[in-house]
Amino acid sequence: MGAIIVIFILISGYFFVHNSTRDRFKAKREDAQRYYFRCGTAGFMFIGVGIILAFILDHYNYISAILNLTPYSIEYFLFTADKTFTVRDYLMVKIALGSSLALPISFFSAKAKNYVINKEEMYRSLRDDVFSDIERFLADSGDNYITILITLSNNKVYVGFVMDIRLEHKDVEYFSIMPMLSGYRDKEDLTVNFTTNYHNHYCNNINSDGTPKAEGAHLDDFVELIKVSEIIHMGKFHIANYRKFQSESNKNSSNSVLSAVNN
Repeated sequence: MGAIIVIFILISGYFFVHNSTRDRFKAKREDAQRYYFRCGTAGFMFIGVGIILAFILDHYNYISAILNLTPYSIEYFLFTADKTFTVRDYLMVKIALGSSLALPISFFSAKAKNYVINKEEMYRSLRDDVFSDIERFLADSGDNYITILITLSNNKVYVGFVMDIRLEHKDVEYFSIMPMLSGYRDKEDLTVNFTTNYHNHYCNNINSDGTPKAEGAHLDDFVELIKVSEIIHMGKFHIANYRKFQSESNKNSSNSVLSAVNN
């Protein structure tokens, strides 16, 4: 009986942790021991609630009524012909009933928690307490629709919008972006040289719903999957500021040339 109760504790705890968004995010970033402890703690609580509920239901003979039995306690029908049973039998039946009730209680408790919790506050709290720096940066950029610049280990450069991040696991290994620009960094001075303007292509060849205006690729076909381990630099990118820097850089270059000619 003890082994069965432990199984119910772990299963009901797993139901709650798996279906509760906040608890699932936290659990996925914990090691196996802490994960089992979290499930066990939640399951133990739901077993307790289930046992209390079983006592209440059977005290008022609701269980017998549900089973279409005469209005007696459920133990009345489970033991010897003379209808005698011990305190131990009484408690075992209540524990068994409570354990079975723990499963639906845990499931609906998780759903209720998801419903009543403020999602914005939850994600804000998770970012502060759980997310790593790179996860926090990607989540903020994606939520606020901010373009980012990514430099890979092969000097390839992408500018785009964060599309999808798998944040439910401990470490983000990949994420996807919708590229706006791409190019490379110069090996000598590391300046960025853009070679492909995806934005212009989107405007000229793709409808607002993502379908091609004529034959060609859909908007989703341009999504790039980025491997985090290959990133050597990542930051926010503002095209207006980039153009100002380029303009100032060109002016400085021109002044240097003129100064050299005059000398």
